[in-house]
Amino acid sequence: MRPGFNQNRCTRKLAATLRQYQNNEKANTDSAVVDMLTDLRHVCDRYGLDYASLNRIARGHHIVERTQDRELMTGNGPGRVIPSR
Repeated sequence: MRPGFNQNRCTRKLAATLRQYQNNEKANTDSAVVDMLTDLRHVCDRYGLDYASLNRIARGHHIVERTQDRELMTGNGPGRVIPSR
């Protein structure tokens, strides 16, 4: 699988969900994201999950994925030799 492919697919899915939140609540984007995050907290409460811990893990994943995306865009990914001048 290409780097970035999974993130792009997930981003599209969440964007569709975000549009639903905006339409259902007549909310702007910021408010809709807050509502989504609030609902995720409720899901964690219901299933006995530690939201803060999961959020820390997600933050780490996000940092790695953004780094991979930047490397892909610049062509400076792992194993690439950058020519000297």
